[in-house]
Amino acid sequence: MPNLQFNISKLSPLFEYLEKQRQVEKNRKIFELSITFGLISFFLFFAVRPTLLTISALIGDVRSKKVLSTTVKAKIDQIIIAQDNFASIQEKYFLVEEAFPSHQNYVGAMNLVDSATSQNNITLDKINFTQSKKNYFSTQISTSSSFMSTINLIDNLSHARRLLDISQITFSQDKENQSQGKISFVLPINIFFENNSDEKK
Repeated sequence: MPNLQFNISKLSPLFEYLEKQRQVEKNRKIFELSITFGLISFFLFFAVRPTLLTISALIGDVRSKKVLSTTVKAKIDQIIIAQDNFASIQEKYFLVEEAFPSHQNYVGAMNLVDSATSQNNITLDKINFTQSKKNYFSTQISTSSSFMSTINLIDNLSHARRLLDISQITFSQDKENQSQGKISFVLPINIFFENNSDEKK
């Protein structure tokens, strides 16, 4: 028994040393884990976090651009439709301009009257135009012709593309015209146009 106690007392420093070494190893592992965790946290905060923020910003930009692209595409489609409508209207605009011109267009009115009278073999010495304060000007056909030519003239003018108004017609006949089979007539005509001067005022 004394020998056993002696051996234990001799081994006691060894046990203490081993216990200290075990504690040191444990502390070292805890320190290593702490350092590792700290490095991971540092890496996540300073490296991964900015990357995640950048990715998030890029995703937001992509979504915004998709919305913007959809909006722009819709506006482009509307512009294309408007251009098509304008092209379609523009093709017919000259018809509207010819019927109801944006200005007086005396030359067009003179050609209209001259063409209608020539087609019916009616001779005009002159054509005068009188400007009204409104959106029309007036002229008057005063000559002599056969009754049928006069009726055909009125028919041609009433079917003309230019917007005009024949409010009345006056017939008369003298002996000279009667011997020639003609009648005298007076045909006042109001010829319309778009008057933009009132809008500008």
